[in-house]
Amino acid sequence: MSCRCINCHRRYPFRAQNPDQKYCGRQVCQNKRRQRWRRERIKRDAEYRCNQSDAQERWLEKNPNYWREYRDDHPDYVERNRVQQVHRDNVRRHPQPCMSGAGLLAKSDAWMPNKHDISGHYNIVSVTEAALAKSDASTEIYLLIPVDCKENPVRPAACKDTTRGTLLASAVMKSVCLGQSS
Repeated sequence: MSCRCINCHRRYPFRAQNPDQKYCGRQVCQNKRRQRWRRERIKRDAEYRCNQSDAQERWLEKNPNYWREYRDDHPDYVERNRVQQVHRDNVRRHPQPCMSGAGLLAKSDAWMPNKHDISGHYNIVSVTEAALAKSDASTEIYLLIPVDCKENPVRPAACKDTTRGTLLASAVMKSVCLGQSS
């Protein structure tokens, strides 16, 4: 019996001693496994994150000229970085129109809602300054209610239907529908 490596997609023999194994034994795949483990650990463990940061600072104190020497020894890296920085600067200076979607940075696996159901939570981002998603996003809640709906907060309820709870809910719904933050 064999399994597929989630990094290189090659088959490797299944071992009963390690039934949760997801990566093959190749060095590249094991490095990817360790890298993924570190990334996840840094996300969820504040103490580990702090220790890693301290270790980097200590290393940098011992090797203050590392990056200067690296750039001197690798001129192709410097040139590639320079070209990429010019591109990044151009994107920030000249953002693409919002509707075209070209040149904007956003989630690649974003959920696309049903065209007729636009109620929900939205992140509103100013795209005139920098066309980067989540740069200065604010969250607003819009709830669209059809005019003939019984719970329409714009249409007042009949006196017999009005209670203290429905008045409070109606006030909250009006502020939500009008896009006001509460």
